[in-house]
Amino acid sequence: MRTYDFAQNKIAEFAQIGLVPKKMAPIGAFKTPPTDEPGAIDEYDPTTLLGGKVEFAPIQGIPSELFKLREEAMAELRFIAHDQEVPSQVSANQAVQSLLQQNEISWEDLIANEAEIHSRVMRDCLTLVQRHYTEQRMLKFRGRTGWMPIEDFKGADLRDQTDVRVQPGSLQPFTRQAIEQRIQNIAQMFPGYFPPEVLLSAMNNGNAEGLLEGYEEDVGRINYIINQIRAGTFEQMGMRPVWPGEEVGFKLDPETGEPELNPETGEPEMETEVPAWMPRPGIDNYKIWLSVVANWAKSDEFAQMDMQGQEATMQVVGALRDLEMRESQREQELQTNQAEELGLKNAAAPQSKAMPSLPALNPGGGGGLPEGPSSS
Repeated sequence: MRTYDFAQNKIAEFAQIGLVPKKMAPIGAFKTPPTDEPGAIDEYDPTTLLGGKVEFAPIQGIPSELFKLREEAMAELRFIAHDQEVPSQVSANQAVQSLLQQNEISWEDLIANEAEIHSRVMRDCLTLVQRHYTEQRMLKFRGRTGWMPIEDFKGADLRDQTDVRVQPGSLQPFTRQAIEQRIQNIAQMFPGYFPPEVLLSAMNNGNAEGLLEGYEEDVGRINYIINQIRAGTFEQMGMRPVWPGEEVGFKLDPETGEPELNPETGEPEMETEVPAWMPRPGIDNYKIWLSVVANWAKSDEFAQMDMQGQEATMQVVGALRDLEMRESQREQELQTNQAEELGLKNAAAPQSKAMPSLPALNPGGGGGLPEGPSSS
């Protein structure tokens, strides 16, 4: 890079010095100092020329060695960056693809090494935090179970957990066309999952990360519930009102266990409150919740948790499985209703088949049937 900058700077110096027009004349020939003002008249004394004349100095060209040096430096940079051009003597498609694939693999290796550098730098930063953060601070970091805010964090709370891993894919640059193609592929993989407004916003901003905002919020919400289970405060989360469209059961009498009746109508009353951790219909994605809880239940931390925490986790899993079962039943009922409607439409349609078309009449016979071959 220094060689490239050196060559480029020298080219600019030669252009500034050697390519600027200059006048040559005997000393004291000009009465006024030269200027670059458009239309200005330079006055000079012809008696001072002594047989000479006023003329322009020859232009000094830029040495070709500087351009050659710059091209060699650029070729070296492209070699380091694994962006070599296909040689002109290589024309076979298989050979060209092999060279391009080799460049791509080398580039991915370079990105992986850069990600490792970022990881090591952040390990050192966390080590400094662990050693020198002695007062309470606000810290937000992403652990194995998602984002975890800690309000009264101290450096000692890190203990020896200073390992950092940077994914190479997070450092890979993408063109706008590649990002749009990625958004289209995601939309085709999950038809109907993303609202049109979200897809249009991602296309307009040229950033596919917007598609994951809802997913990350769902992951953060269920991780908050997991943190409450881990801290033993799950039962203290309280209740919340029933959201519109949310399926709830009847109010039960705590003594008899029977549904409570409305004193005015005599009908069973529905619940008006549900646990605060329950997913909200149309807002929270219970499928994502169930996936995150299932992965956490496979960890060693869950296996070493007390019975109260495991029972709370099973309560959450049971509620999410009930929602999944209800959704499956609704889909089956919808498919059954659609099949019944299609069957009724087919039954109501005309069942008689149309008669086949008659053969064309003989225009000259006057009969109707075509004449057969004559016999002798």
